[in-house]
Amino acid sequence: MAESTKGVFVLLSWLVSPIGPRYWLILRVDFKKNVSPDVFKAVAPLLKKYQVEVDALTNRSKSAEGAFLDIFQKLQEAPDPSTLLGNALVRFVYEQCV
Repeated sequence: MAESTKGVFVLLSWLVSPIGPRYWLILRVDFKKNVSPDVFKAVAPLLKKYQVEVDALTNRSKSAEGAFLDIFQKLQEAPDPSTLLGNALVRFVYEQCV
């Protein structure tokens, strides 16, 4: 795969999910500093579940992106089928006329 194509996919991935795990961690630490310990203790299980879901979606996204890039690379390396399809069409039309 061309380097420019990889760059486009990396850019698209960044645009689709600009909030990464590092940003989530910063928000969580900031939240913990600005609320009372009782409030944080009450909200902590919800935050944990949310983080687990975010991690699962991140892993799923990475797997899907890897599979897509693999298929895209294989299609890019495949020979052009237009000649074969053109010949098949000519043969089909010829057989219909005969």
